[in-house]
Amino acid sequence: MNYSRSYKKENFVAIGFIILNLAILSFGSWFLTSRVMSSSGQLAEEKGAFEAIYKNWEQISQAKNELEKTKPQIDRLNQAFVSKTEPIGFINSLENLAQKTNNAFEINLISSGADNKKKDSALYFQIKLAGSFSDAMHFLNYLENMEYRVQIQSLDISKISTRPPEISGVKEIPTNSIFTLINLKAFTQ
Repeated sequence: MNYSRSYKKENFVAIGFIILNLAILSFGSWFLTSRVMSSSGQLAEEKGAFEAIYKNWEQISQAKNELEKTKPQIDRLNQAFVSKTEPIGFINSLENLAQKTNNAFEINLISSGADNKKKDSALYFQIKLAGSFSDAMHFLNYLENMEYRVQIQSLDISKISTRPPEISGVKEIPTNSIFTLINLKAFTQ
């Protein structure tokens, strides 16, 4: 009988050991599964965040490439504005244009500052020309196509009468010439 009691005791211990191992195994499996699930969720979130960052990086790269492509156009656009502090380059262009088109000329800066009605910054010039009608038309054509952004505010073309208009630096204006008076707005930055 001692043998059966000890057998029962061993069976009881073995069954208790098995139950304990199953409980530990079940708890360990549950613990590991929950850790794997939370780690998997975190990895999925991090993967999504990484993919979003990668897409943003691609968009930034594309925007940078587009900016590099448009930079020469932007530079040309910026150069099209007359310098408010240094308008001499623009005035020289107008003088060269008048000489190129065989016009006697006088160029005066009327005013500078902001046009309060339109809230844009501009310089205002008055250009006096004396020459043939075709010379005046050539001047206007070149003026329209020059690299600077300008707007003709008013244009007055008249045949020179017996008393020619005064243009500084011009002593004699040929007969059959016309007088052109242009009020010009040159846009500044």
